[in-house]
Amino acid sequence: MADDNNLMTRGEVARKFGMTSETVSKWARRKVPVLTEVRTTEDRPGYRRTEVEELYRSGFRGGPYRG
Repeated sequence: MADDNNLMTRGEVARKFGMTSETVSKWARRKVPVLTEVRTTEDRPGYRRTEVEELYRSGFRGGPYRG
């Protein structure tokens, strides 16, 4: 479990990148994940805010990730 205050929901990440929530979910399920999915205290998927912000600043917008 992670500190929920430092997590973004799937919907928040989707809005930031202009994608759907399903796309964000797929990013986490890739063989080499684009984002690490963690569980909130309510056992819901969440994404570390720092990781999301770093990915956003990198210019990644959904294509093949070459991190």
